[in-house]
Amino acid sequence: MKRLRPPVLLFESDRGRELRLFSLFGWAAVLGLMVGGIAMQLEDTMGGDGVATTMAGLFALIGAALWMDQRRRRYIIRILRLPEGLLFETTGLFGPLRRFVPQEKLGAIRVTEPDLSGIVRMKLPGSRAAFRLESGGRDVDLGLPQPADRRRRR
Repeated sequence: MKRLRPPVLLFESDRGRELRLFSLFGWAAVLGLMVGGIAMQLEDTMGGDGVATTMAGLFALIGAALWMDQRRRRYIIRILRLPEGLLFETTGLFGPLRRFVPQEKLGAIRVTEPDLSGIVRMKLPGSRAAFRLESGGRDVDLGLPQPADRRRRR
């Protein structure tokens, strides 16, 4: 029987719980405001703004919540090295979301240098937008193959 090597933790962020709670609070606020807006329209009130204004406000709230939720999903909270590749965990609403990059596609990962606030952006293969990793000034070594142009400069 082949013995599997345990995963190696390469990076872990402590902000995943904060982001999840913030997102849950945001969705609860949107739901509460939607119920309140619909209840106001059901009541026959004099001098109200009308259905169109209320519905536009509700759609704007939903759009803001979706934007906030999309940013939360792009925040990397943990990176694990497996024998087959790298496993990236991002913050899900009720638990972590996992994205696996196989060993043969590791060269396609693009990583930026940390900015002044310690945020590193990673473009994973098959994703449209970059993922964010808050390094906090720490050096994050994923053991990725260096592009040819970077190897020549050093």
